Amino acid sequence: MPCPEQELTRILSLFEDGVVRSTTSDVLIHVYGSAIRQVYAQLFYGDNYPSESAMVELKSSTLPIELLQRLEQGCMQEASKHIGLYQTEPIIHFLEQQLNNNRLLACFSEVSKVKALVGQPPDEFKKSEKNGFLRLKVHKN
Repeated sequence: MPCPEQELTRILSLFEDGVVRSTTSDVLIHVYGSAIRQVYAQLFYGDNYPSESAMVELKSSTLPIELLQRLEQGCMQEASKHIGLYQTEPIIHFLEQQLNNNRLLACFSEVSKVKALVGQPPDEFKKSEKNGFLRLKVHKN
């Protein structure tokens, strides 16, 4: 069964500023964290929704594809927690939380490169996504 009308009504009331399109087969929502941390989330509803997970596709002109793929996986895990229930709201809240609480998203590619450059122990690489800082300890061999 496609997305029920009562879920569409709730989505429109909760995310009214971000809803770009809503039909019974899919919803497109603009999720905004900042000028750089923003995505378009398109959720597709299969014939057996909500007994099966909604499919999620993320697009962004500012975030790297690798990050979007990780976020999609997180969205799918969030959807699987809500099988049998409406899944759109928890998925969008998950995305909002990731975009708002991870200050290093904007430099995801750079952080990955730095992590790859850091050697083996005793070198250290620690990051705090919530606080937005990196701590490196690099020892000369």
